[in-house]
This record gives sequence, structure tokens and C-alpha cells, in this order.
Amino acid sequence: MKKNILSTLMLSSFITASPIAESAIIDASFNGLFTMFSAEGAVVQNTNYPYFGDETWGYGRRTQISGNISFNSETGGGSATISPFEWLNNFTNPNMNLNLDFQAIGDGLGGEGSLLFVNGTMEWGGNPTTNFSLIWDASGLITAKSYAPGTLISGVGSTAASDNLSWYGNSLAMGSLPISTTTYNTTTWPDGSGGLPLIQDHLGIGGSPMTGGAWQGFSMNIDINEIALTDVATVPVPAAVWFFGSGLIGLFGLARRKNN
Repeated sequence: MKKNILSTLMLSSFITASPIAESAIIDASFNGLFTMFSAEGAVVQNTNYPYFGDETWGYGRRTQISGNISFNSETGGGSATISPFEWLNNFTNPNMNLNLDFQAIGDGLGGEGSLLFVNGTMEWGGNPTTNFSLIWDASGLITAKSYAPGTLISGVGSTAASDNLSWYGNSLAMGSLPISTTTYNTTTWPDGSGGLPLIQDHLGIGGSPMTGGAWQGFSMNIDINEIALTDVATVPVPAAVWFFGSGLIGLFGLARRKNN
């Protein structure tokens, strides 16, 4: 998995008080929803089955996804792999392949908070690998009451940026999510220059516009509505927890997301 922007992040200080203070590495499986938006905020409909036939999520306006996530509470970093899923009627190579790395950044302004800076790669339809990034709010994961293996985390956390999405008057709301996509952009609109502070998308679109590849200008939303812990490795001393610390010193020269 390629790590493009994570090296540009610096955390200022750490404290040792947290519900997961003694958990070094948390491994889990998850279920979630994938939603793609144009630069104008129009949702892209997935025309592949079974998603195209799923009335629950607007006949492909949201695509059900699953995968695995690993999270290190000492460093604030982690990674996730989304199981390949068919996307947008590409008959030659239909699978969408997504891999993510993430790093805690407090509130994105140097203070306490639950934001994660996500870096990812997308491979689809034989097109060159495309890099993307977005900001997650992981408050539901952070405030979970238990981190024992077998714990199911759902129905808690924050509301995703696209929660108000509807189809012919039918709500496609997801409710409170353990990990949700925010409207924060990872690059400053409209010139793409990086830096602090993080800003909200001017149209309220979740994710950040991709700057290259087959989906240039489109924004990817990855929302996780259910997390099932499979393994929790503990350490004998409290782990250093960045979530409630002073967070980020600065975002140094955020690299533009571009096609490799």
C-alpha cells in the first residue's frame, strides 16, 4: 500500500488517558457504504448488481461495502482494506479496489478532536491507480464502551456529510456512524494548495475532489456503520493516545492527490 501524505503529519504531544489506553493495536472487520459525488454534488449511481437492485439504498446510489481495519492507539495510525466490489457497469474489469492509510490529527487545528486524515489508492476498470484523500470523524470508535474482541460498535458517533441524501423523497440517511466522512477538504479549494486550517467544502460535499485519474473532480465518501472487533493486543503500560491530546502541529506541504 502506498503511503503518500502520512509522512507530512506531525503530532504535537501525547497523553495517556483514554478508554483504549491499554490497547496497542485494534483489529476489526466492518460494514459500510460507498457514495460518489460529482463536483456539483450529484450522486453517481452504481449500475452493477446487486447494488443496482437494492431499493434500500436508492438502487445503487449507495453501495454496500465491507472490509478490515487495523488501528494503533499508540501512534494514532492505521490502515483499512475494502473488499473488492463491482462498480459502474465496467464489464472488462468491474471491481473497485480501495486501500486506505490514516493518521489521527486531533481537530485538524492543533486541538483535541477525533479526526483522521485518510490517504488511499483506487484501482478500477484497468485505469491507472488514482490517489485520493478525505477526513474521517472517528468519534464513535473512540467513545465505544468496550474494546474486547467480539464487541460490535454501531449506532453511535457522528453524522456523515451525505446523511441528507435522498432518492425521490426517500431518505438514504445512515444515522450515527462509528466512522463517517466529513466535509473537510484535504486541499484548499479552489487552487488545490495544502495547509492549515482544514476548510469545509463550499458546497457541503463529503470527501475531497480527486485531482487526477478517471474520476477527476469527483469526491469519494466511505462511511463505516458497523465495526466488529476481532482482536485487541494490549500493552502492560498505558498507550500514548493522540485522540485527546493537543493533536496536530501542522500539515506540512500536503501533497496534491494525483494520478500516478
